[in-house]
Amino acid sequence: MNTHSAPPIEEATRAYNDAYKQHGEAVTAFTTAHETLSRVTLRRDRMRAMIAAADTESAAHKAEWVRRLREDDGELSPEVKKLRKLQRDGEELASEYRDMLDESLIAHQQAEIDALLAARNMDERRRAALIKLSELELARALEESVSGFARAFALATLAHEQSPVVDRRFSQGRTVDEKAMATIVSAITAQAKSAAQANAMPRGADDLPADLAKKRDITPLSWDDTESQITLHRKQAAVAAKSAA
Repeated sequence: MNTHSAPPIEEATRAYNDAYKQHGEAVTAFTTAHETLSRVTLRRDRMRAMIAAADTESAAHKAEWVRRLREDDGELSPEVKKLRKLQRDGEELASEYRDMLDESLIAHQQAEIDALLAARNMDERRRAALIKLSELELARALEESVSGFARAFALATLAHEQSPVVDRRFSQGRTVDEKAMATIVSAITAQAKSAAQANAMPRGADDLPADLAKKRDITPLSWDDTESQITLHRKQAAVAAKSAA
């Protein structure tokens, strides 16, 4: 049995590549969901426009036959009858359009939910890839400075080994190695914060993939909605209620 593990940089590189691949798949899934949402949104808006046009036309026909009826002292002339029929036809057409709109509204709400979930997963994958990239950068830094880290660890260990007995007694159960590593991590964290505050460009950030650097624009959706379980549950409940009606 092979007991040798891959070098840390190889493991970190493989983990980052896998995470970045998963992010790419999540981006593709979101793009598909967003395109579906755009398509059903156009259909919904088209139905609303058609309803408005049919209502306007019906109202115009009614106004015209009422005017002519009054002018003809209530006589139902062929022209008045024709206008009345056009009005009824327009109303029936508008009613059919409204039924179609109800169906498109359900499809739109479901597409919106699917897109919100896809967006949330995409950003989770993005941040996961960033974390793996940070681990890869750390592995590179450790390899380049392994002797320096080893010396720092040895010095911190020595300091904690030589601490007074009372300090060791109240060390909250941590070993000397654990305390030494905590000292080093604290120092690294302080330096990293200082560099960030100075707007120093972190190693690797200059070639950071653009799709990992920041959240993607998901207009007309809102990132706040992707982070709210209450909003998603309400939307899902509304779709379920309309579908069952």
